[in-house]
Amino acid sequence: MSGSQEEQTPEKIPAGMASAMWEIRRLKAGATARSSTAARTAGLREVTREKHKVTGSARSKPAIPRPGEHNPTDMDMPAVSGAGDPMSKAILYDATVCIDCKQCEVACAQQNNLPYDDKIAAESVQSEHKYTVVLANDDKFMRRLCMHCNEPACGSVCPVGALHKTAEGPVVYDVFKCIGCRYCMVACAFSQPKYEWGKLNPRVRKCIMCPDRVKAGRPTACAEICPTGATKFGDRDALIAEAQDRLRQNPANYIPHIYGLNEVGGTSVLILSSVAFESYGLPAPAKLGDTPMPDYTFRILSKIPDFVPLWALVLGGVYWITHRREEVALAEASGHSGQQGGTK
Repeated sequence: MSGSQEEQTPEKIPAGMASAMWEIRRLKAGATARSSTAARTAGLREVTREKHKVTGSARSKPAIPRPGEHNPTDMDMPAVSGAGDPMSKAILYDATVCIDCKQCEVACAQQNNLPYDDKIAAESVQSEHKYTVVLANDDKFMRRLCMHCNEPACGSVCPVGALHKTAEGPVVYDVFKCIGCRYCMVACAFSQPKYEWGKLNPRVRKCIMCPDRVKAGRPTACAEICPTGATKFGDRDALIAEAQDRLRQNPANYIPHIYGLNEVGGTSVLILSSVAFESYGLPAPAKLGDTPMPDYTFRILSKIPDFVPLWALVLGGVYWITHRREEVALAEASGHSGQQGGTK
């Protein structure tokens, strides 16, 4: 009887083999998507290199000079538009003009329906309820917000496309697609995505650069309210040209580097400062390099031969067959002992 029941019981694929099969499909899908992205952006990147006339890799670049020193890499570089769109929008933040009024924080909270009071204003870190923060160091200030990369790592690792770059410039988030995997939090070089750990229905939260306002031809809420022009909104090309002019006209006021011009392939947020960017928690330009983060992933996956995931599938099959035999032997032994007990 037990033998008949054993034959009718459907065989289930064990978790180990199912997991291996799923991982193989995910890796292949990711490699295909990155291959497509690389093909689309290869032409743009080649044109960009010609315009910039950059020689050597990011590692061969000289160290960023001190304020007052000439840096032809940024100050004389022709403006190149972001994401391949000549009308791509961006934000230019000039830390030397910032007065720490925190109006950008207030406007951001109002635009995104976030709470804001004296307690939140005093917080010096970004969080799921504070997308942007103005940091103070003596009489120097720095604003932190999502950099809106031209080729965002958060979007490239998202398995469901919940994060993506728009033609206008913002990197936006679709809460209805998000599955809460939090890969974006690990992938972001600037540690921008935050998670609502304390909620029953948590979401990933970050600055989305007011996409509705941008699409309607309006500036971001933070740029519109800034009383000194420290945060300025406009076409990326125009803002790059303006940043270069500021570096030329007042070289003693700035570190001669436009943060975001080339970092990780360029971003839609550009920053000027008189002090080292890394002193406010931003990754050092030399550490980031010019290569978009998704390119590193594609390079690795493209070098993985097909037999590697196939071998994983074979091993999973061997594991399943071995343990299946053990289960059948155990069932037969149990049935045999049951029959002997009934005979006695």
